[in-house]
Amino acid sequence: MKLKKQNLQESTDKIYDTIIVGGGAGGLSAGIYLQRYLLNTLIIDKGKARSFWMQELHNYLGLPPDTPGRSVLRQGKEHYLSIGGDLLDAFVEEVIDEGETFAVRVKVGRNNSEYYTFRAKYLIAASGIIDYLPAL
Repeated sequence: MKLKKQNLQESTDKIYDTIIVGGGAGGLSAGIYLQRYLLNTLIIDKGKARSFWMQELHNYLGLPPDTPGRSVLRQGKEHYLSIGGDLLDAFVEEVIDEGETFAVRVKVGRNNSEYYTFRAKYLIAASGIIDYLPAL
């Protein structure tokens, strides 16, 4: 389900099997495979996947080399949502290891931002090539 400010509160009460930070090609692939194995997942995407800007995607499994990155991301998100995954457009502010779970605090919205915390047993950092590594 595509999560929005209107339906976020109910999702903060559950514990996901996995939260994936990053909604690019890697994060979507991980999410799709985890959902296929009947594990409930949340992908948190800030919407700045570098593959969005790529005109041609080379060496990506099963796709012609002239496939634009935008198409891969659009199709990946549609597929992920069609098999029951949760997707949230947000910025991860903080990750806390609570022992049995990870608490992931996010900022939703650029203006009039709201903050929420989601929990999962596992965390996948699929933020791709980044300029600054997060403190883990």
